[in-house]
Amino acid sequence: MNAMWRVQPKNTALLVIDMQNDFVPEGHPMEVPMARRRIPEMQKVITGCREAGIR
Repeated sequence: MNAMWRVQPKNTALLVIDMQNDFVPEGHPMEVPMARRRIPEMQKVITGCREAGIR
């Protein structure tokens, strides 16, 4: 099933939690190596949300 999401920018927020301090740095107890590879995709999502007026 293909569902379309309707987002109202004024009522929507994007939360990116604990990436920089917990999951990304090498050697940290909660390190997720894949998180470093996902940074470019996350940057695209963040940029797209900002352009759409999403907080």
